[in-house]
Amino acid sequence: MRTEGPLFHMHEVTGEMTRIVKEFLEGKNLTLLDLNRLRVYMHQWVTYTVDKPPTYQNILVMNQSELMDFYVDELIPRGIDPF
Repeated sequence: MRTEGPLFHMHEVTGEMTRIVKEFLEGKNLTLLDLNRLRVYMHQWVTYTVDKPPTYQNILVMNQSELMDFYVDELIPRGIDPF
């Protein structure tokens, strides 16, 4: 049973999360499945941070554009970079 926070995406053994993260950061349109995976990854990452934004739960329902805006406008200024 894991008791620590989520693992960095590059430690995931299939390489799928790294591909999804790269495509997201490059502005490529993600499939719904990939977007859902990214949402869960980001949500898990942010959940374990101390200075998380009060609206972090919304990550789970954000579209790709909203997720990028949240990353740039809310997470990065707080020093939270899951990528």
